[in-house]
Amino acid sequence: MPKFVFKLDPLLEHRRRIERDHQVHVAAVESERAELEGRLRKMAADADASRVALRSSLGAAGSTMPHRVDTHATRWQAAAAMSSDAKARTIAVQLAGVLKRLEDARGLLTEAAKERRAVERLRERRLDAFNRRIAEREARDLDDLNTARSAHAAYGA
Repeated sequence: MPKFVFKLDPLLEHRRRIERDHQVHVAAVESERAELEGRLRKMAADADASRVALRSSLGAAGSTMPHRVDTHATRWQAAAAMSSDAKARTIAVQLAGVLKRLEDARGLLTEAAKERRAVERLRERRLDAFNRRIAEREARDLDDLNTARSAHAAYGA
């Protein structure tokens, strides 16, 4: 029985490699996105903790008792909060760039998958045609064999 040979198998393998490369790239950018989002969440939590500490150092709202405020510490906390806010904005800008790269990488991955599937569909169609030809050949051979058997039984027995 003849063996099916798809002459475009090297192209199919090439397309699979390209798709895997795009998958690796998407995973790397996705990891970078997750890391930046984690840093932003941590900075937000730190900022919330800093605000709570600043409020407590300024005294409770509505308190009738005079409270001594350490202006040096308050200024230091405010400067730290502003610095943290600037860092958070920088990370947010970086995150926006990473999200754009991630969108582009996913688009390339989608395109690579489409190209691979196109070659795979071509392979499947050719394999189906090959199998149909084999089945037709076997059916013809069986018909010939049955015809020969019938002729032998009718004329030669």
